[in-house]
Amino acid sequence: MAGHGRDGAKNGQSADAAKLSLLGHDLRAAVSDIIGGLRLIDHGQVDAATRLQLERVRASGEILARLLEQGLSMMLGEDDFAATHPANLQMARFLYDVEMRWSGRASEKGVAFKVTRDDAVPQVMTLDRIALERVLSNILSNAIKYTDGGTVSLEVSMAPSGALRLSVSDEGPGFSAEALSRLFDYNGRPDGTGKPGQGLGMHITKSMAGRLGATVSVANLPRRGARVVLDLPPEKWTIAAPDQVADLPDLSKTKVLIAEDNITNQTIIAHMLAKMSAQFEIAEDGVEALRWLERENFDLALIDIEMPRMTG
Repeated sequence: MAGHGRDGAKNGQSADAAKLSLLGHDLRAAVSDIIGGLRLIDHGQVDAATRLQLERVRASGEILARLLEQGLSMMLGEDDFAATHPANLQMARFLYDVEMRWSGRASEKGVAFKVTRDDAVPQVMTLDRIALERVLSNILSNAIKYTDGGTVSLEVSMAPSGALRLSVSDEGPGFSAEALSRLFDYNGRPDGTGKPGQGLGMHITKSMAGRLGATVSVANLPRRGARVVLDLPPEKWTIAAPDQVADLPDLSKTKVLIAEDNITNQTIIAHMLAKMSAQFEIAEDGVEALRWLERENFDLALIDIEMPRMTG
C-alpha cells in the first residue's frame, strides 16, 4: 500500500507539472501578445503624454516577461537560465527603459525623476540582468513612495575601486533609526510609517545584491532624504563587445511559410519578413502548414512548437 501511495504522489506531481507547463505556455503567449502589440503601435500617431505611457507599459511588460520566465523555470524545476547565463546589457537602452518605467510613477506624485550616467561606464556589460532589475525596481519604488516632493535621482558611475556603482537618492524623510536597524529583514518595516507595503523591498534588494555578488549600503543624507548605493565589483561583470548592426538581408527571392497560431506573432514575423522583401504565407496550425506544403514549394519554414490540431 505504501508503494501505491508513493506512486500516487509521484503521478499527482507529474500531473501538476504538466498543468503548470500548459498554463505557462498560455501565460507566455499572453505576455508576448501584450509586448508585441505595444511594439507595433506607431508612436508618430500619438501625443507625447500617451507615448510616454506606452513606453512605460512596454518597459514594465518586458521586465514582467523575464520575471515570468524565471518564475516558471523555478516552479517547473528547470535550470535558472538567467542566473547561470548572464546577459549582455546595453547600458543606454537599459537606463532608457528604467527612465520610461519610473518617470511615469514619479510624475503621478508630482516628483521629478532624473537618470544620469558617467562617460566612464561601459556601453555594454555582461551580468545578471534580472537580478539588477529587481534591485533597482525595489530601491526606486521605495524612493518614489516615500518622496512627496522634490527629486528622485539615479546616478550610474564607476567607483574608485573599479566597481559599477548605481546610486539612488531621494528627498523623502529618510530612514528612522529603527528602520535602519531592521532594513534588510523580512517584513522588517516598523509600524507607523504611514505608507502602504510590507517591508519586503529592501529584503529583496539585499537578496538580489547577493546574487549579483554586489554590496548594498544605505545612509541618510545630511539635510533630508536618503541614498542607497549598489556597488558591483569588476570581477562580477565583464565588458561585452557592442552588437554589430548588420544590414538586413535581401530575401526578395525567398518564399517563407509561417506556421504560427498566435495572431500577434504572425503580425510581427510578417512585418519583419516584409522589410526584407520576402514572400510569405501564414498557416495557423500544423494541419494547414502541411496543406501549404502540398500545394507549393517554400525555401524556409518558421514553425511554432505548440499549435492547435497539430504541433510543430
